[in-house]
Amino acid sequence: MKSRVIRYVRFAACVAILVCIDQYTKHLAAARLAGKAPFVLIPGVFEFVYTENRGAAFGILQGQHLFIMVMAAAVMAFIVVTLAKMPHGRRYWPMEGALTLLAGGALGNVIDRLRHGYVVDFLYFKPIDFPVFNGADCYVTVSAFSLALLVLFLYRDDEFQIFGGGGAPQQPTGAAKDAIDPETADSSADGPEADDTNADDPEAGDSGTDDLVAADSSADIPVADDSNADDPEAKRSPCVGEDR
Repeated sequence: MKSRVIRYVRFAACVAILVCIDQYTKHLAAARLAGKAPFVLIPGVFEFVYTENRGAAFGILQGQHLFIMVMAAAVMAFIVVTLAKMPHGRRYWPMEGALTLLAGGALGNVIDRLRHGYVVDFLYFKPIDFPVFNGADCYVTVSAFSLALLVLFLYRDDEFQIFGGGGAPQQPTGAAKDAIDPETADSSADGPEADDTNADDPEAGDSGTDDLVAADSSADIPVADDSNADDPEAKRSPCVGEDR
């Protein structure tokens, strides 16, 4: 619960910072560029020019104010639901950052529509005659590309079960893990291998046989002590004693 609260606070703080930056730059554009010639930053490449956009990002959907507001509300609802279901951990920080940019861009333009009925645009990329845009449009564009890259290259398909109510993805265990990793399954099925290091060594085999022979010889009955069998003096000594 605590980590979830921290996430919401962090998200809200970052979105607020992004919106403040967007609104401040639009305020400067309206104060210093409205009714004036464009301010050329890089000749023939980039310049600041004040325009009022009554459509969506980059000038599309002109005059569709209600539709644009509904779409913005849907985007914000999607972001809130996604944050609520997203697991905790550093792995999901990139997605949280992309959603933060998306929310900052959507709210920045919604505030303009509610205040003025239009959106202030002032950034113009001249070489390709790109539509005039603003900071909030940059947030939305960067977040869209980031989410596409994350979906394609970072997150697995099973990790998106969280958005369908399936909960956090679980790591496979037991038979399921063996089914995913056949090499692991084969190695576990082989069981312990017999120690055949001496199978091809004849000398090792002979040494084992010699050990058995030695064991058998040690088990024989002890031989009687016949060290005096060939000594005649030793044989007669008892008799001599008796004669005396």
